[in-house]
Amino acid sequence: MVEFMTIMSVAHEVVAEDPTKISPNMDDDEAEVAPEKLQYQGPSPDEVTLVEFARARGYSFIMSNDSVAKICVKQEQEKEANSLLT
Repeated sequence: MVEFMTIMSVAHEVVAEDPTKISPNMDDDEAEVAPEKLQYQGPSPDEVTLVEFARARGYSFIMSNDSVAKICVKQEQEKEANSLLT
């Protein structure tokens, strides 16, 4: 389940927009991101819905570029993932 949720949160063409970002000149890596405040835009409503579903389950898509995709995983899911691995 952990792998499925991780893939759902990164395998898409959705873009995350942070309406609370103070400075438009800040790099994504420099800014503090509140996953619950991100708004998602995508080529289809289905893709946006899947990303929002993953966020509701604790796997929040933050940003991506050609070489990296960044997600934020809530602590409860991290503990579950660790217990499944041991």
